Amino acid sequence: MEKRLAVIEITNREVRLIIGDVVNDKPVILYQTSRPIPGLISRSEIIDDTTLTQIISSLANIEDPKIRMRLHITDATIILPASGLAVFGADKTTNVVSPTSIIQTIDIQNVISLIEKEAIPGGNAIVDIIPDCFITETQKFAEPPVGKKSNFLRLRAKVHTLPTRVIEQYKNAIERAGIRAKRIFVAPYGIIELAKQMNEFPKDYFLVDMGAETTTISLVGNQSLFASTSFTLGGDDLVTFAAQEMQISNDEAREIIELYGINDRELSFKPTIARAVINDVPVKYSLDDLNRIIVDFFKDFYFKQFDVVLKQITDAYSKENLSVLPIVFTGGFSSLHGFDKLAKEKFANNQSIHYLTPNAIGVRSPSFSALVGALIASSKYKGTLSDQRARVAQVDRVETKQE
Repeated sequence: MEKRLAVIEITNREVRLIIGDVVNDKPVILYQTSRPIPGLISRSEIIDDTTLTQIISSLANIEDPKIRMRLHITDATIILPASGLAVFGADKTTNVVSPTSIIQTIDIQNVISLIEKEAIPGGNAIVDIIPDCFITETQKFAEPPVGKKSNFLRLRAKVHTLPTRVIEQYKNAIERAGIRAKRIFVAPYGIIELAKQMNEFPKDYFLVDMGAETTTISLVGNQSLFASTSFTLGGDDLVTFAAQEMQISNDEAREIIELYGINDRELSFKPTIARAVINDVPVKYSLDDLNRIIVDFFKDFYFKQFDVVLKQITDAYSKENLSVLPIVFTGGFSSLHGFDKLAKEKFANNQSIHYLTPNAIGVRSPSFSALVGALIASSKYKGTLSDQRARVAQVDRVETKQE
């Protein structure tokens, strides 16, 4: 029987699960699946927790004949949405307990507890405490300096917080399904952990997670999360806009958007991609019509909201030229065909543009960026608040025998 790590993310559109391991610092995905949850969550607010719990429960015991295995999940790392996310800096010092001044695990726990006891403004609660560095009398350490000698231990860290109701809603849905939440991360943190593996990526950038109903823009400095703000526009809103403009069903609009995206190739003929009847008059739509509708959505709606949120982040910091930082796009909506050309035009003044997709065995979709990044983070000891709760999430893997 093997032990693997399980990671679960509940988005507005679906529940996603990966099970895997990290080998030589590289994520390897043993299994991945998703369950659609239409109408159960809207803009990160759980609408139907009973049905959602039932769907999550179906992930706790999986039997997949394609890979001849059964999976029994007892606990998992959980990814929470960034809705209402606030990040605070913390700097605390504790005296080393041991009379020999040798730092022990209890000293790590003590300095983290000092941060945990700090009051969190705005009705938020702590999701996790991410160390920037541990400081002793003589050195700085990225990892907990257990075994080192010092009379004191200082911790500089980032504190990730969310509204208490968001944490409770999602955590309760998971635990009612019989899965214990052993580690909890916010989605941008998981994505940043994945981005660290990309050597060509900058260390300072704006991270843009383009989802189905929400887009989250995060400020990343020296590969650390500083701030994050969301706006409620995503891939589903483009589908709704196109369906209304063409007066076709959402399902048909989604199909042609996913199939064609923005297709500006010169064609010798204009094939019909959709039909409608408007005021008793038959109407045919070509690729040019779809291109115009998608471009209008981005220019008239999406990018305007993007600019508002980006300004909110940049206004909070006094660093010059912050607005021209590189941009890293990820999330399922970022894979829309032709979006890269729009982004290149829109963000021509930014230093560079990058697209983050998991480069992991078993997962290649940008929709799974946060999960793969959280898997990487879960495989390492970071001295975080979650590590005090538990080290890893366990998964039992039992191969079924062929008849």
